[in-house]
Amino acid sequence: ILILSSSGAGKTALQDVTLSLCPPEELVKVTSLSGKALFYRDPSSLKHKALAIEEEAGAEDADYALRSLITSKQLSIEAVVKDLSTGRLVTMRNVVQGRTAVFLTTTNPYVNPETRSRFVVLSVDESREQTRAILEHQRRRQTAAGFERDLAVDEVQRRHRNFQRLLRP
Repeated sequence: ILILSSSGAGKTALQDVTLSLCPPEELVKVTSLSGKALFYRDPSSLKHKALAIEEEAGAEDADYALRSLITSKQLSIEAVVKDLSTGRLVTMRNVVQGRTAVFLTTTNPYVNPETRSRFVVLSVDESREQTRAILEHQRRRQTAAGFERDLAVDEVQRRHRNFQRLLRP
């Protein structure tokens, strides 16, 4: 999922509320991502997980890794490392298993087309009516009825998370 909207429109809020239905142990959330970081993760650390990146700008260097993870459903890298027991240089191979759901937010309408083509692109309603509705909702949340509603939301989240825990790959 790629959420594309202007700054302050609620992209992160949309991503966060969606991911709040995901069991925390199945969610990998990062603010920034270097180009090779995903390649060196533990082999099963992204398998059947949701990977959420708060802002596309924080993952520009990881563009290729994200595309590969989505398309190939795995990442593999070979790198030269020093064998601590012999002191010799050896080739190390790491394969990170995928089937990873990737969530990304951005204000940039010119996201690399190779990357964008791998996502379902969503936007946020930025109309005056929607802004009014959000402000009214925020005011209601500060009332006793709003507190009760938040408890009901917590129950819905708990049920979604528990249901997902029952699913098998």
